[in-house]
Amino acid sequence: MIELIKRVEQWSEDRGFFEEGSGVTFEAQFLKLYEEFGELCGSIVKGKDVRDDIGDNMVVLINLAKIKGFSLADILVKRGLVSFYPYSFSDVSMYALELSVNRYPRIFEYGNEASFSNSYLMLSSLAIEMDTTLKECLQIAYDEIKDRKGKMINGAFIKKGDL
Repeated sequence: MIELIKRVEQWSEDRGFFEEGSGVTFEAQFLKLYEEFGELCGSIVKGKDVRDDIGDNMVVLINLAKIKGFSLADILVKRGLVSFYPYSFSDVSMYALELSVNRYPRIFEYGNEASFSNSYLMLSSLAIEMDTTLKECLQIAYDEIKDRKGKMINGAFIKKGDL
């Protein structure tokens, strides 16, 4: 998982996410997190495969941490969360509610290691509840974006096909 997170960080760096003047802001990426979260909730409600949606949430979480000056990989190693204990709720909707109401807002409010690690744990627990792993989900999302070309415009990465 650590190596995969580092590959996502490198992908984002190679596309200018963290360069001065890119226009990428913490606030804009936080809204992107909720956009991806909305897609995840839609897939849950419709009974669709959620793996790519969970992976997309992870990609944005990784970028948010980097914008705040952290590497999510380093946080996980430092806090011993590479192998973790899953949270346990009674159903999938409780994981989604916990992320949207409690965990993700703490990233916006505090932006510290604890807020990122807690969101990671909750997202990982949701993946397990959906009979997958966070690593599998992140791999699917990374495979989807790894060769994607485009450029930064007003703080957003625009795919080459959409330019």
